[in-house]
Amino acid sequence: MFLIMAQIDTKPLIEEGRIFEVSEKSYSKLCGIDIDTAYEQLKKGAEQLHE
Repeated sequence: MFLIMAQIDTKPLIEEGRIFEVSEKSYSKLCGIDIDTAYEQLKKGAEQLHE
């Protein structure tokens, strides 16, 4: 998740409540993993952020 978050341009002001989306495809490409693994990791990361 931090790899994806590091891609966000923080120079312009980010509005409160703005939603960022990450696809399994982009995550798998960035991390060099297959789509199924990307899905599982994103799901687990989202669950941990929600706690």
